[in-house]
Amino acid sequence: MTNIVEIEPVLLRMRRHDPELIVLRLYTDPGGSRLHWKNVCSQHHRGAFTPRLGHNSSSWGDVGREIGKNRHLQKMVVGGLRVVNAISSAREHEQLELFCKGINTNRSISDFTILNCHFINEGSMLQVLEPFFEENHQLSSLGIRRCNLGSAGICSLSSSLIHARFIKKLDLSNNNIDGDSVQELVKALYLSRDLEELNLAGNSIGADSNSGCLALAALLQKEQCSLKRLNLRRNDINDSGVIKLAESIKQNRSLTHLGLGGNTAITDAGWNALSKVVCDPSTISTTYFCNHTLSVVTCGLLYYPLPRTSLELNKFPYKVQVARQKVFHYHFQRENFHMDPFMDMEVSQLIHVLKFIDMAHAELSDYRMRNEHARYSILFLLLKNIPQIFGVNGNKTLPRLR
Repeated sequence: MTNIVEIEPVLLRMRRHDPELIVLRLYTDPGGSRLHWKNVCSQHHRGAFTPRLGHNSSSWGDVGREIGKNRHLQKMVVGGLRVVNAISSAREHEQLELFCKGINTNRSISDFTILNCHFINEGSMLQVLEPFFEENHQLSSLGIRRCNLGSAGICSLSSSLIHARFIKKLDLSNNNIDGDSVQELVKALYLSRDLEELNLAGNSIGADSNSGCLALAALLQKEQCSLKRLNLRRNDINDSGVIKLAESIKQNRSLTHLGLGGNTAITDAGWNALSKVVCDPSTISTTYFCNHTLSVVTCGLLYYPLPRTSLELNKFPYKVQVARQKVFHYHFQRENFHMDPFMDMEVSQLIHVLKFIDMAHAELSDYRMRNEHARYSILFLLLKNIPQIFGVNGNKTLPRLR
């Protein structure tokens, strides 16, 4: 239950360093701004209070200072602050600046979100918050959503992110970010070894050129890339951009989720390029050495253009086994099996082929995809066409495979 109260009781609790106050939400509405805080104990919500706080209230500075001193806050959301520009009152600007400077000294907040705050559209307030981003080593999740950052905001943010090495989740969705801005952002993120999630949905990365996709491709190709989730939905990305991303994902070993829904300019050419990255059935070698990590791709289409079987297999942790399963599925099923590559092999090499089939088949039981018929069909074809590998015609009897 949420109760509207005065700001003083909440400030008093912060001054007392209430250990149960771990979530703080501050936002404005047409009637003024409201400060939400939730005190949570043993993962159960015990109450929420909503003190009213005006834009030009001196309480803004007080709240910021108390947040800076607090050592129990874990999550904070700031939303709906109005644009600060030339016609805004000097008092209002001063209080918001004091509010941000107060936050800078906090070292306990791990999840910080700025929502619908267009006062940062020129990057000025982000510059004030630089010490918070850089020096708070607890900060692992940063969200700046629907704030119209643009190139100026991204430039200011990037200068802070260069030193913010502990952020694991970064959400910059719906911020009017173009490809050139993404280049600046990637430069700041390139040295990060902890970033696992990057949300750039609802921007314009592919609107004018593929510079943004090229920059993200470079990030994915980084040797120590840690990125697991990349959301690029609704970004005007076309086939060329997807192909650049696909080329980088081929050797990537960390990315598991890729969001591409809402990019209506992507055609079959782009989806086919991404499909071959997940599994290229051209040869056994291309299948074995394709990407075995990417397991979820959102497309937003009525049909799904990617190989579902390969994506499902990619969810399993043992990648050598995943590679074997793909080879078995695409090359050793009766309808896909071709004898030509095996006809001129040495017997010693063919024995390894049989071991491969036997191992792959045994592993299929773990994936609930076991198919005895497929296994014995392949063995029959091998026996029929190359009988010597089974000890026929005087050759040494083949040892048991298990």
